[in-house]
Amino acid sequence: MERINNSCSIHNGDCVEFLKELKTGSVDTIITDPPYQYLKHELDVAFPEKTVFKEFYRVLKKVKKD
Repeated sequence: MERINNSCSIHNGDCVEFLKELKTGSVDTIITDPPYQYLKHELDVAFPEKTVFKEFYRVLKKVKKD
């Protein structure tokens, strides 16, 4: 983990394993560049897309509607 400042950090590792460690509703923002495989690029690899996006939804804070 690299700490940017007191409220921001960058994590580098297995996405699914790391997401499982986070508390529900504890994340403000996720910035990612997964291998979507839609571009058919040689570097694209399979990843558990449904699992990843399910965990994204779980860990992201819910938007409060006024």
